[in-house]
Amino acid sequence: MLLAVESRDDYDFGWLFDLVDPDPAVRAAALRRRDADISDWRDALDRCNAAYWANGGSFDFSDSPALRAARDQAQAAMREARDRGFSGILSEFITECRPFGRRDPTALRRLVPFAVLFLQWEVAYPRDWCSPWPLWGLKKDVLRGLASIEIPRDSRAALVELVVAAVRREHRCEDRGFVLLARRLDGPDLRNPVAQCLDSPDPIVGLRAGFLMDVLADPSMPATVASWKRWLASTAA
Repeated sequence: MLLAVESRDDYDFGWLFDLVDPDPAVRAAALRRRDADISDWRDALDRCNAAYWANGGSFDFSDSPALRAARDQAQAAMREARDRGFSGILSEFITECRPFGRRDPTALRRLVPFAVLFLQWEVAYPRDWCSPWPLWGLKKDVLRGLASIEIPRDSRAALVELVVAAVRREHRCEDRGFVLLARRLDGPDLRNPVAQCLDSPDPIVGLRAGFLMDVLADPSMPATVASWKRWLASTAA
């Protein structure tokens, strides 16, 4: 289930929803736009590096105002190209989720759909998501952010689906964050489909489901790699 938004025109980053559009032509156009942004970022990086080497390989531009200006312009172009896509909108989301931030509910209602979309994109099109480089660090921060806030009601069902999908599929980097998110989402609508995974013909799926059910049942149980290994050892004993 893709999380619905009221209108794509309401968002500066609405084109990102085309990355999971069922129409291959729409999706291809969105990927071309994403690739153009990456190309602009690389071109700006090349200009930034050129200024650095023209300055004798030094970061001290005090004696080279023209090169400093070229470097600053290139860095600004890098930020602008990067911020046109997920990095831009999700940096807003992550900032809004900080423990000592203002956590404006109106802002979060606007931003959470993009956090959900980012995770849905990985599930639906992992090859596109990882090209030209995987976004593991951003995924980690997004999951932590979601786990730290009050989930908007209209985002809950989509996030429950993502947690259950993480239980059922092959493990991917930073999937541990779904355990933290599961604690935030805890309820029958999450526990029931996870419990159904206990009887999966794939033994690792059943183990993941069992671990998650125990984590949900015991708030004091840490959701770490070490606790997973200890839990596995206890089930094998």
